[in-house]
This record gives sequence, C-alpha cells and structure tokens, in this order.
Amino acid sequence: MLEISQRLNEFFDKYLPIADHIGMRVDDYDGKSLTLYAPLKPNINDKQTAFGGSLYCLCVTSSWGMTYLKSLEHNIETPNIMVTNANIRYLLPVDSCIRSTCLCPQDSSFDTFFTYYEEKGTATITLHSTITVNNKEAVLCEAEYMIRR
Repeated sequence: MLEISQRLNEFFDKYLPIADHIGMRVDDYDGKSLTLYAPLKPNINDKQTAFGGSLYCLCVTSSWGMTYLKSLEHNIETPNIMVTNANIRYLLPVDSCIRSTCLCPQDSSFDTFFTYYEEKGTATITLHSTITVNNKEAVLCEAEYMIRR
C-alpha cells in the first residue's frame, strides 16, 4: 500500500501547492483508511491552535485522497475527481500535529460508485473524515466527491 500512497504524495507535489505550504503528507494508507498529516507549526493561528482553514483542507483532502487511491486501485490511472460539497464541524481546538483520517465505507459505496462511473461516465460518493485530539473527535467532515471522464 505504501507504493500506491506515494502516488498521492506525488500528486500533491505536482498539483496541490498548498500541501507543501502546510506540510501535508500521507501518514498512513492500508486500503481501509487514509490518514494525512501536517505539523502544527505552519498551520498555527493566533490562539496557538491549528487554523480552521488548514483543518478543513486536511479533512477534505483526506477524503478526496481516499477517492483518488481507490480509483487508482480500480485501474483508473488519471481520475478526474472534484469535491462538490463539504460540511465541517469544529468541536475541539487542535493543539498538536494534525492527522485527518478517512475510513473507507464498510458498505458497497465504492462498488456502486465505480459501477456508475463505468456505465454513465460520472458518479458521486459521500465520505467522512475525522481529526482527533487525545482520542476525542475534534473535527468532523462530510464531503461529496464526483468523478467524471
């Protein structure tokens, strides 16, 4: 899984300049979950906690990244994926390194997603990502992603 997750870091390096500015990298990917990491220092606000925009970026990108990696695993070499809607809830301040995790849905959401894509040339999926602090949910995000040919 490390090799495929490296493709996501390469995508960030080539197409997502904010990833470099905030220090965002793949922390872990095992096919069932994707965790992105960013250090606190380049993302700190005046309250000495993580800036809300950085938290949003990591949450939306971890779910986008899950869609990207699942597309690669499905042999779609250059997936055209975009976020179409995102809702975020900030529950607790984040005062340490930022780790946003997107869990792959347990149901057949990705199977349905790729079936629609193959049949119609477009599909959408809703994914969730979470940032935790001291084993407590600090940020929750629900976002919808579209893939199209």
